[in-house]
Amino acid sequence: MKNIFLISREYPPSTSGASIAMDSYIKPLKSCKFFITSYWKPEKTDERFMVKKIKHRFKPFRYISAAHFIIQSVLNSPRDSDCIIGNALVGSFCGAIVKVFRRKPFISMVYDVDSLQKGVSSFGPITRFIRTLVYKFIFKNSDVSVVSTLKVKKDIIDIFGKNIGKKIDVLPIGVETEPFKKIKKPKDKKIVLTAGGIMQKRGLEYLIEGLKDTTKKVRNVELWIVGAIIDKEYYEKIKTLVKTLGLEKNVRFIGWVPHSSKRSLNIFSYYDICDVFVVSCYHSMGYSLTCIEASLMGKPIVTTDIIKDLGVVNNKTALIVPIKDSASMGKAITKLLENSKLRKKMGEAGKEHGKNFNILEISKKYEAIIQDTIKRNETN
Repeated sequence: MKNIFLISREYPPSTSGASIAMDSYIKPLKSCKFFITSYWKPEKTDERFMVKKIKHRFKPFRYISAAHFIIQSVLNSPRDSDCIIGNALVGSFCGAIVKVFRRKPFISMVYDVDSLQKGVSSFGPITRFIRTLVYKFIFKNSDVSVVSTLKVKKDIIDIFGKNIGKKIDVLPIGVETEPFKKIKKPKDKKIVLTAGGIMQKRGLEYLIEGLKDTTKKVRNVELWIVGAIIDKEYYEKIKTLVKTLGLEKNVRFIGWVPHSSKRSLNIFSYYDICDVFVVSCYHSMGYSLTCIEASLMGKPIVTTDIIKDLGVVNNKTALIVPIKDSASMGKAITKLLENSKLRKKMGEAGKEHGKNFNILEISKKYEAIIQDTIKRNETN
C-alpha cells in the first residue's frame, strides 16, 4: 500500500467543488493510504484516511489564512510518503514547497486558471502577477498536473507555453449519486433549480429575468436557489431584482446544503425534486459537477455555451443558450416546462451521458497516474 500525503484545505468535502472532486478521485482507491492536512476532520475516520486538522485561524484574512495553512502543512508533512498530492491552488503551492524539501514525486490538481485571465478574473494586475508566479512554481515542481477538462489544459498552455502541456494529464471528475432524503414536492408546482455559491459569475440576474418571462406562460413556477452566499453585495443585488420584478412568490433562497449527508437533506434531495436544472454562468468555469449530477438524476438542463465547452453537457442533455441572454434562457426554461416528453427524453440522455463520468472508472485512471508518477521517480 502506497503512502500519499494529500494537502487539501477542505477534506472531507462540504462546499468546495475542488474538495468534492478530490474525494471522487481517491475515495474508491484501495491501494493507497492517505495522510491529509485539512481544516476539517471526518466524524468517522476511515483507516485509509488519516486527517490532521489544522485550526482555521485568521479566517477573515484570506491571504494570511492561506499562509498559515501552508506553513502548518509543511511542518506536518511526513518524511516517509511515497507521493505528494496538492489539491487546488493553495494545496498545490504547499505541495510544491514540500516537494522541494522532501524530494518526493508530486501531483498538482489544477481546476482552472480563471484568476489569471483578464476579463474573467476580478483580481487586479498585482494579484494576477503574484498568482502567475505561484502557478509557475507549482508547474515547475510538479511531476504531473491533473486537470479536469481539455479547456483548462488549453488555458494553461495559452498562459504558460507548450512545454507545460507535456506535464498535464486530463482526467474528468468522477461522479456518483449520493443517498438522499426525499423532499415532498409542493402540489402543482414546477420547480426550476440552480445550485452553487452565490457570486457574480453565476449570472443569476439573467436566470431571474428569464424566469419573469416564463411566469407569463407557465403557472406555478418556482426557482429554488441552493448555495452559500459568497458575495454578500451580489446577493443583496439579486434579492432587490427579485423584488423589483415582483417575483417574491416565485423565488426561494434555500441557502447552503451539504453535498452528501445521510442525516439531513443534501444537494441530491433538491435535484430529485426539480423539473429543470439551470446553470446561468457567464464567466469561465473549470468544471460543472452540478450539471453531471443533475444529469445522473435524470434532469434536463438549461445552461450557457460556456458550460457546453467543458464537455459536461451536450445538445441531447441540455438546451444551450448564449451567455447573458435572459430572453433565450427564459424561452428554454419555458420550452422544457411545457413539454414533459422532452424533459423525459433529455433526462434519459443525461443518465446515459453521465456514465462517462463513472466514479470507479475515473478513480482507476487516477490510481494509474499515481503509480506511474511514483515509478518514474524511482527510476530517475
